[in-house]
Amino acid sequence: MEAIAQTTSTSNPLLTASGGGILLVMSFIYAYRNRAIGSSPDTGIPGPKGVPVLGNLRQLLPYKEDFIGWLSSNEAIYGPLFTYTVPRYGRSIVIDRPEWLEHVKKKDMITYGKGENTLAVFREFFGSFSQASTEGEAWKANRKITASLVSIKTFDKQVARAMGEIIPTAMELLSTVASSESIIDWNIFTGRLSLAMLFRIACSADSCSLTTEPSCLSTKNEILEALNTCGTVTAGRFANPLWLYVEKYNGTRERFTAARAGLWAVADRVIDERLKLREQGLSNEDDYLSVLLASELDRQRTRETLVALFFAGQDNLVNVLGWSLHELSRSPLWMQRMIDEAEANGADGRIIDYNSVSSYPVHLAVLYETLRLWPGVPKNSRYAKEDDVLPGIPLLGYGPVKISKGDYVVWSDYLMMKRPDVWGEDAQVFNPARHLDADGKFVKPPQPKFHSFGAGPRFCSGSQLATYEFVEVWTALLPLFNIQPVEMKDRKMADGLTSTMAGDFLVRIKHRQ
Repeated sequence: MEAIAQTTSTSNPLLTASGGGILLVMSFIYAYRNRAIGSSPDTGIPGPKGVPVLGNLRQLLPYKEDFIGWLSSNEAIYGPLFTYTVPRYGRSIVIDRPEWLEHVKKKDMITYGKGENTLAVFREFFGSFSQASTEGEAWKANRKITASLVSIKTFDKQVARAMGEIIPTAMELLSTVASSESIIDWNIFTGRLSLAMLFRIACSADSCSLTTEPSCLSTKNEILEALNTCGTVTAGRFANPLWLYVEKYNGTRERFTAARAGLWAVADRVIDERLKLREQGLSNEDDYLSVLLASELDRQRTRETLVALFFAGQDNLVNVLGWSLHELSRSPLWMQRMIDEAEANGADGRIIDYNSVSSYPVHLAVLYETLRLWPGVPKNSRYAKEDDVLPGIPLLGYGPVKISKGDYVVWSDYLMMKRPDVWGEDAQVFNPARHLDADGKFVKPPQPKFHSFGAGPRFCSGSQLATYEFVEVWTALLPLFNIQPVEMKDRKMADGLTSTMAGDFLVRIKHRQ
């Protein structure tokens, strides 16, 4: 009996461990009862209610291909300032006001950075050396190299020469299309046009994407397809914190890896061809590739920088040419003003000099208004490397906003630049006149109220090149061709790294009288 009593009074170690584990789990769930694991405590900022440990992940996943839709739906409830949490990324605070964005941009690369999660996603696509995937001194080194692409010397020589070769090809192609009364996809045409221009500018090479024959528009182009695959997959990773695990089972990883390998192969081929010409003493090119080779970067970094340039340079021009045509087709008076301006300057169908871009204020106003409504990078974020406080906006009832180390601040240029309380009651209306003064001169809007080219130390180094390309393409084509969409309708933006138009964009092209 004594032995029995002694056994009964002794605690069972399994039960003790189990009870301790349950207590630990319950304590853990209580600590993160309304937010994601690893996120900072409640800040008092409004936002959608989260669940234990997962935070707002279940609410966000249905929007993994429409993150701006997620932001918009919540801004309709909470306004331009709200917070949410997801595993791995922790707490994010949406700051869709230029006052808050200006504060963050002034401290960019000091108090704020891209954060390891963001850098890891970009490194998968662009490698470890590009501006998108670096910080600090590495970023500055890359920026110094890319700045040479947009120097006045480059515009006078390489860019102007490339335009003189590619634009006539595009004009002859469209002339053939107009004569046959064919219908083409404008986004396919501009995609091939921009890639051809980019290759000529950067590498003095032929991308084989554009010819004078309309059949080229229906021919598969491996470079464009690979860029599209890599860009789409990369964008999806930002909205899915579990992408590292999910992609192992749904085939996405294999598609991405194959597409990236294809882009690397193209870059390697261009590099090898240039090195071979140099060995033979036949290369005297003064282009972006020559700058890269003179920088004595290793093969991997040279390749990565070229691939990043291929994507950024090609994608953004396609987008702005597509969205501007969409808006102009619904605003024929502005299209006519662009034609009149080109003809008045004698630029109809001719190649213009970069120095004459300022003589086209209507074109510039249309460009900036297009980018206001359809910005190059529609959504973005920064990681707080230390505690910070955003300024209050008393007129709107906002006091100072506390940002904790480890938080992400998130904004959407696409939403912010359509806000009536920022741009006026007609904020969602295409109106280039807002960028012209009483004398018809172009007035560049202030940053970061206008944020399509960025602001602060990361201001887009390619803004001048993009402006010149836009003005050159439209002054060459609009006076000669009547380009009209087959179907007049609202168009949506696909979820991507940039403001890519969803679906095709079929147009009819006719010769103007």
